[in-house]
Amino acid sequence: MKRVLVNNLIDYMNKKVKISGWIYRIRKLKSISFIVIRDRTGLVQCVA
Repeated sequence: MKRVLVNNLIDYMNKKVKISGWIYRIRKLKSISFIVIRDRTGLVQCVA
């Protein structure tokens, strides 16, 4: 699996990628959690 920077994620739509960075924020709503990950190029929100 290829590591992708946040600013290039649009090029990998509907593909599996590996994101490395720091957890910037976590929000928990009932049964869903939103995790915002930050790398040197920006932020991305993930759903868990």
